[in-house]
Amino acid sequence: NSIIKVEDGEECHNVVSTIIAQSHLMPLSVYSQPLLWDYDFTFRLFHLPDIVILADGSCYYSEPIVYDKTKFVYPGNFDRDGSFIAIRPATGEIESHTI
Repeated sequence: NSIIKVEDGEECHNVVSTIIAQSHLMPLSVYSQPLLWDYDFTFRLFHLPDIVILADGSCYYSEPIVYDKTKFVYPGNFDRDGSFIAIRPATGEIESHTI
């Protein structure tokens, strides 16, 4: 494991680039995060989907991060600030909202 200092606001981009590079939604070593090998295939991203919703709470980024036609979206924390996203699959629009 290595620690890399990043600029403010770059955490989201680093998470997305790590997920893409590893082609896996849980890009941690087996020593950091034990895996249930029978279900590991469910986290693989061998063919990138149209949209990936990352609701891990590591950061909030209002605009989608686009990589090779795949949109990576952080919806925010509904419990904390009432923020959520609305996705229109037919048009590909993503709208950020708060209550």
